Amino acid sequence: VGYQNEAYRLAEDYEFVTRICRYHKVAFLNIPTYILHYHQGQISNLLNLGETNRIQDAIHVLNVFLEATINLAYNDKDYYLKHKRDIDNALSKIHELIGWKWLECGDKTKARLNFEKFNYFNPNSIKSMLYRFYLLLPHWLIRAFTAAYNLKMEIKKLLKRALVPVQPRRKD
Repeated sequence: VGYQNEAYRLAEDYEFVTRICRYHKVAFLNIPTYILHYHQGQISNLLNLGETNRIQDAIHVLNVFLEATINLAYNDKDYYLKHKRDIDNALSKIHELIGWKWLECGDKTKARLNFEKFNYFNPNSIKSMLYRFYLLLPHWLIRAFTAAYNLKMEIKKLLKRALVPVQPRRKD
């Protein structure tokens, strides 16, 4: 499948893995195979932070995800028809995340466009009605809801890490 494409700034790995999945059979193994190291500049942190410039970085990353998914899966009609449900789910989720990020920036027009695309790929979702409601709210209230949700998710992550049992060290 070639090397990672550096044109996909901040998300070369996503595009690379998407390309692997596009051209080869892959499987999910539910076993630990590596250790994750977290740092402040990683993409998962970009997607959860609220400052405007960080939100715009997150939108850029999500647009890379969207472009890779469209180019490698959606635009190939034969491949798309074989994997329609999975590709539609991926596209709806990406548009949903982009819509939320545009709402956080206060751009309801771009948020609405992405929520409409979310609805196109996921037409029977109750969420689409919820998003139409959110678009009627003032920006400061949307930011408050988003901040409360992000705080809830951070607390959840901290609790999950705190509750992970410590493995006893082996004596060799």
